[in-house]
Amino acid sequence: MQQKEEGMGKKRARPTVSPDHAVVTLHGASREIYGFTPFPLDAPPSIPGIYAFAAPAGAESGQPLHWRLLFVGETSDIGTGASRDWLDTARKEGATRLLVHICSRDENYRRFIEDDLVAAFDPPLNALQRRAAAA
Repeated sequence: MQQKEEGMGKKRARPTVSPDHAVVTLHGASREIYGFTPFPLDAPPSIPGIYAFAAPAGAESGQPLHWRLLFVGETSDIGTGASRDWLDTARKEGATRLLVHICSRDENYRRFIEDDLVAAFDPPLNALQRRAAAA
């Protein structure tokens, strides 16, 4: 189930899934559907795939709880790549879970999925990364 959010002239899909559910479904900008499994931030699996630092959102206003994506990335080993890159910053921004999509295909395919999700959700830490790379 999804809700649409208007913002900055762009519609973005928001996942409306409780953190207790086993699978979180995210739709990319291409409309492709990706299944993610939530993990505690301190226990990322050592597998190749796409990961997203996520913070719960919506419960404070009485709306259904959903995930707010803070950063989306890809790596050949989520156990080392995700914890190394943006973990501290994501925690400060409210991240409580690491959403994981297992993908053992090559780096180019993982980057395609990463780009698809970044285009759909525009995570704030990805925007920060782009600004830092451009400076």
